[in-house]
Amino acid sequence: MDIVKNQCYGMFPQILGLYEYDKKEEFKKEVLKIIEHYKGSKEEYVEHENGLTHYFNFANSKIFETEVVDLKPFYNFLMDSVNDYSEECLYRVEDCKGYVITDCWINVGSQNSYQQPHNHANSFFSGTYYVSFNSKYHSRLTFRNPHNFANSQSQPYLVLQKRDKYNSPNNDFYVCDIYDEGDLLIWQSGLHHAYSPCLGSGDDEGETENDKGYHGRISISMNFVPKYLSQGPYSLIVSNG
Repeated sequence: MDIVKNQCYGMFPQILGLYEYDKKEEFKKEVLKIIEHYKGSKEEYVEHENGLTHYFNFANSKIFETEVVDLKPFYNFLMDSVNDYSEECLYRVEDCKGYVITDCWINVGSQNSYQQPHNHANSFFSGTYYVSFNSKYHSRLTFRNPHNFANSQSQPYLVLQKRDKYNSPNNDFYVCDIYDEGDLLIWQSGLHHAYSPCLGSGDDEGETENDKGYHGRISISMNFVPKYLSQGPYSLIVSNG
């Protein structure tokens, strides 16, 4: 790297993985079948306050338990993606013997749906795959900067107001504008993330040959943990059970 004096340098960046699923149109139809099948069932959970409906969003529950469609190709895509992401983060997959998906659920957002900032406990990596997403109407995921002390909300602390510069690494928030429908994002689970109320439903976009009707902002989120952890004489093995 060429060194230039009298300027600032970044260090210790957050790594965000971006992966495209090559079966996105076929998979979208399969997810819609799952949603239709489980409407009103015990696997459905409605959050009226933020306009979200979830499927398989309970402890020890994941969409791979469904028999409505075959999700093995999507599962393989997730595992290939998380293994690549792990290597990019300098974690050797062979050392942890791969990863286990501990949770995997569907999110359906209506008009004005949103999510408050949150992170995912009891997991190592987390991800979201975008089944149905229209950037004209649907809000993008945002991440909070973990390096800014004010975000910790611990007392006492000092706050100095910043100016806003779009997606500067020194901002408090990062607007994730790099993904489209059919893409998977993966990040380290401790990162707080959210999205603001959607601008509209997109109903006026009409039907297309491949998509008969509007379906809202649909995503699939999941958590990953390593199968094997070892630190000297201490170790932990995670099973798929």
